Amino acid sequence: MKKSIIHIGVACSLLFLTACSSTEKSASAFKENEGMVSLLAATMFVREHCQTVDVPSDSYLTETLSKMSIAYGHPLTSQGKSLLSAKAGARYVALMRDEASLDKKCNQLVPLTETFIRQARQVHTDK
Repeated sequence: MKKSIIHIGVACSLLFLTACSSTEKSASAFKENEGMVSLLAATMFVREHCQTVDVPSDSYLTETLSKMSIAYGHPLTSQGKSLLSAKAGARYVALMRDEASLDKKCNQLVPLTETFIRQARQVHTDK
């Protein structure tokens, strides 16, 4: 049976959080990157489909992730930011195509993205 893409996204988001505390640099950087892709895609989805207000633009979300990556010792290059955006776009499309109902997707993704959305708002207001 096909697993829901949402579960994969949730797992990747959790991997992002765990990767940040990992001491293995290369494995940590890979997990962090995949987690950032999932987090960005999930936040984009929440903004567009879950009646969540004041979710910053993709550029502010990416900037927030970039600042987080610097804080965790894995800074994103400009090429890394472009790749992050492209991969998140593809994952967003996959979320759109997922068979789960919109309510189910929103119920799972909104709580997982709330803290990140708050951080992105802060980055946006600090500029």
